[in-house]
Amino acid sequence: MSIPKEQWPTTDALIHSVEWIPPCRNDWGHYSVKYSYSVEGEQYTGKFNDYTDQTNSYLRPDGVISIRYRPDKRAKNYYPERKSATVRRLISIGVGLVFAISMIWYQSFKGCH
Repeated sequence: MSIPKEQWPTTDALIHSVEWIPPCRNDWGHYSVKYSYSVEGEQYTGKFNDYTDQTNSYLRPDGVISIRYRPDKRAKNYYPERKSATVRRLISIGVGLVFAISMIWYQSFKGCH
């Protein structure tokens, strides 16, 4: 039986690089973050994309973050505090829906006097 990610052990990880990746056609701009960590003397690496906007980054090279790793496969890990693109996408979808509904509502009342 597998342990849920939320219950994996934590350890400190050292950030090696934080690179801004500009937005392109099918993706938001984001940071590509690479880090390493040690468990019982063994070194491991990890990486993730963080979708914090460029002006609000909280991640820095040589910074330390707390990651979680899978106890039975220590090379599997994740950073639970990363900012995903999901929220940004949902906001964009919401804005688009509000705009579409507004246009439909406007068109339906346009001919009324």
